[in-house]
Amino acid sequence: MADISIGVIGAGGMGSRHVMNLHRYVKGAREAYIPELTEWVHSIQSGQDFSGANAWDGYMSLLVTDACIQSLQSGMPVPVSISERPPFYQERELQ
Repeated sequence: MADISIGVIGAGGMGSRHVMNLHRYVKGAREAYIPELTEWVHSIQSGQDFSGANAWDGYMSLLVTDACIQSLQSGMPVPVSISERPPFYQERELQ
């Protein structure tokens, strides 16, 4: 797979370029995703709480992604506005 050039925009403006190999990224993501998916399936089968990512985590990643896209388009830093986590998503003590 081809390398991808990525411009990094921070508080000080445009940073140095980083070259990423997409094949290595996909392989690393797969290696992280499969154990999490396996744990999720096990939690459903066993009735235990799932300790991995939840919908709130997904929502937060979308907010960050949206800010990244806006920053890329404007060339300026974009703050990420995070609201208070609803009680449903509060960390629960494992027993």
